Amino acid sequence: MEAGEEGLEVGIVYDEVWGFYILPRYGEVKKIFAGDYLTVPDHGDLLRALMDEEEHFPPFLIKRLAEEHPEKAVEAFSSVYGGVKRLEDLFKLFEENRSDWEDGPRLSVVPVKW
Repeated sequence: MEAGEEGLEVGIVYDEVWGFYILPRYGEVKKIFAGDYLTVPDHGDLLRALMDEEEHFPPFLIKRLAEEHPEKAVEAFSSVYGGVKRLEDLFKLFEENRSDWEDGPRLSVVPVKW
């Protein structure tokens, strides 16, 4: 969706360890992981985009959403990636495609000495 289009749901996610994230299309991503992927227009493109770390959708959040609804996450991703049969397959696919998959939290504030 282009900026200014109606219906774009942007998520602001705060995690005590990982910090703040502003995530365009977060509502659609949540729908996909909850099992409503067929109601999301271009869900295949969005699933493929999640495999790309350049999209800046943090791995910890993908893992969290998949673990909340493992069967639904597998069902959605298997519609695009035929080899995904279990949650372990899905996580292996992410590990193979995203160099940041195993990264830990990064400081959102860099301490400086004045």
